[in-house]
Amino acid sequence: MKSSSYLPRPRGFKHRSAGRDLCRENTIDPAANDEIAVDRFGEAMKAKLAVKREQGYGGWDDKEQCSAEHLSRLLREHVEKGDPVDVANFAMMLYQRGERIK
Repeated sequence: MKSSSYLPRPRGFKHRSAGRDLCRENTIDPAANDEIAVDRFGEAMKAKLAVKREQGYGGWDDKEQCSAEHLSRLLREHVEKGDPVDVANFAMMLYQRGERIK
């Protein structure tokens, strides 16, 4: 694994739900910091999926109903929209289905 300098840290990044500066709080070891970041991001992904389910979206896990090409197209479209949570959710869907971005 590469050193922590491999991933640049944004200056003054504030997580919306936490309301505090995560970069300045980095006093724990890097592995624990990674775990916390993934947990927080996962919570945001779950919340977004719950909202979309309530709006009637679903079926991503049915390959007959939803192709890898369709999920890949949605992923790319959402990159342009700028919400990393949406992009991560589409990437998760492909990953869980054992598929690659097409």
